[in-house]
Amino acid sequence: MLKAGAKKGGCIVCSGGSAKTSSAAYRSSGGKISQVELQNETLTVYPNPSKGFFKINNAIRGNVKYELRSAAGQLVWTKSLYNFNGNSIAISLEKLNLKPGIYYLQSLYKNRVQTRSLVITK
Repeated sequence: MLKAGAKKGGCIVCSGGSAKTSSAAYRSSGGKISQVELQNETLTVYPNPSKGFFKINNAIRGNVKYELRSAAGQLVWTKSLYNFNGNSIAISLEKLNLKPGIYYLQSLYKNRVQTRSLVITK
């Protein structure tokens, strides 16, 4: 359970619960986020763990940017999609020769950020 003022998925929770079920949440840059907006922001990554090939499923429609960061915060991959239609996309990072470990996939949409962990194995 998050406390008021805690950040969850790029949002600040203003009452108990997760940002997805909170009765009130606000963007980190200000402005209230509606329950419909929160429910439509779903980001899933599978399979997880992965050997470098995975799919991203995101309900966002519009311009979205994806970033993959190492556990140390180093940007290792980025992709911008314009007029994204909310479908899943397949990603192959096998050519990057990433070291096995935990990485963080971020979805940046307008002024909101969603983050999911991704385990890369060999």
